[in-house]
Amino acid sequence: MALSQVFSVFRDGSPRATIPACEPDLVPFPDEVPGRVKGFREGSLIESMKNEEEEYSIHATKRGESDLYTYEASVERVVDGDTIIAKIDLGFGNQCREYLRFRGIDAPEIDTPEGKKARGFVVGELAKVDYVILTSTKADKYGRYLADVFYGSEDGEFLNQKLLDEGLALHYY
Repeated sequence: MALSQVFSVFRDGSPRATIPACEPDLVPFPDEVPGRVKGFREGSLIESMKNEEEEYSIHATKRGESDLYTYEASVERVVDGDTIIAKIDLGFGNQCREYLRFRGIDAPEIDTPEGKKARGFVVGELAKVDYVILTSTKADKYGRYLADVFYGSEDGEFLNQKLLDEGLALHYY
């Protein structure tokens, strides 16, 4: 199976991934990936593929900017019904650990019976999987990045929506 990551080209010609799920800064490629790419304009989206022979190739991609913010992550802890701590795989051996707030929902506070039930539901659902897929956006006022969390089958269950469907959270804008 080929490993793929989408990056943006910067003025100095270096390909870097913007990582809003971890920090507002830029994370460069590790040393084993070419440091400069030629033939691409600043702002171009490129894709790096790692094949079965463990070799990388870089080429133009038709994928969009939203692909820059989609990650695989392992959940370290469920904080409450709408917040987790996850170790996010940034690709090429880079990882970060972040608090993530589920985007668009608000679960009851953890010190209430409803809050404990919401947290228990999330713990139970995520216990079924080894990893989640998440998309992240800007941070909330507490510094937690907002995320849509998908888990389970190939199509993925949308955890944010399941909490709403089960009556364990309310829409929050």
